[in-house]
Formats: sequence, C-alpha cells, structure tokens
Amino acid sequence: MDEYDVYWRVSEMLNKQDFVLDIGCGNGNLVNYLARRLGREVVGLDISDEGFARALGAAKRDRLLHLVRCVRADAEAVPFSDAAFDAVLLVHTLHHLARPEAILRETWRVLKPRGKLIIGELVVEEGQQRYGCHQLLVPDVQRMLRRAGFVELSTQLLCLDTALFVMTRGSSPELATLGVPATGYLHQDASTVGDGWPIDLPLPGGGCARA
Repeated sequence: MDEYDVYWRVSEMLNKQDFVLDIGCGNGNLVNYLARRLGREVVGLDISDEGFARALGAAKRDRLLHLVRCVRADAEAVPFSDAAFDAVLLVHTLHHLARPEAILRETWRVLKPRGKLIIGELVVEEGQQRYGCHQLLVPDVQRMLRRAGFVELSTQLLCLDTALFVMTRGSSPELATLGVPATGYLHQDASTVGDGWPIDLPLPGGGCARA
C-alpha cells in the first residue's frame, strides 16, 4: 500500500482542531501532509540525527516551517506535559522499537483522556514467517496496547500486510515493569542511532517505509 494512502486514512480520523504528535517522524512526510491538510501545527518527534534533519529539511522544502515543529527527543521521555495532545501517531514505527511498551506508556501520558492513538503498522498473518519490517501479528499489537492502558476503538486491515489500529486512553497502564523481550519486536538487522532508538539497516530491494 502506498504510504500516502495510509496518510490519507490517518488524516480522515483527525479534526482540524486536533493538536497532533507524530512519534518517529522519520522523513517528515506524514507531518507535512497533516500540517497541510489540517492547516494547523503538527509536532514530529525523532531521536536520530538523520531523522530529525530529514523532517526539518522536508518542512523547509514544503514551506511549512510555520506549521511543523520538529523535536529531537527520546520517545521514552517526550518533552511535553501530561495530556498535551489530542492525537498521537506511530506510523510504520512500532516495529523499529527495542522497548515498544515503554514508549506506549509515555504515549499514554501525553495523550488527552479522550484523545486518539493511531498506529499504522506492517503485520504478518498467523503462521507466516516474520521478515524484514514485518515482525508483528495483529494480536501482538492489540495485547501490547491493552497492557499500556489503551482501549481499542477499531482495527482495520488495510491490505495484506498493513493494519491500522485506533485506540483511546483507558485506565492506568497495567505494566509493572517496562522491560520486554526483543523477539518479535526488533529484528536482527537493526542498528542503534542516537540514544537507543533502533532503526533498520537498508534491506535488499528496499527497506521500511519510514526508516
């Protein structure tokens, strides 16, 4: 599925009044798309120097610096107050993370009580071999989100390998500890850039959409 098809579906779930955070903004394409479509400020967060520079460069290129705020920060310590955002996005990001549930807990903190968490993720079917960026089953993601304190609004399979999860903030996260096994969440051909944000190395024939 084309990444802009996913962006359009995400934008349809947002209101023009929403204050939006895109975690793992990578090349900045989604942030710029939403800023242009919503006509208001959108925040993109990335910890890698490369990701931050690409997002900032894309905003300058598209003349959207007045609507796009690029923040270089660790997603386990988002530099915003509690309940700051109406919507938080992780699009083609979750499978990159070594500690996804820690980041989801932080996402829960910065999301308003009635806000939306929207996750677009590459998935594999039950019984299918995990490969490249395709590391998660739909039930893997749903369990992870419930444990982080989210309540499911909807899950859509957009195509054979892409799912869209829409959640809202529920009660406090259930996890007593933040550590989770890397198996199934971080593939072996990964490299760490910055302070512990794993990104994928280029794969033969192309890599992840937002690496």
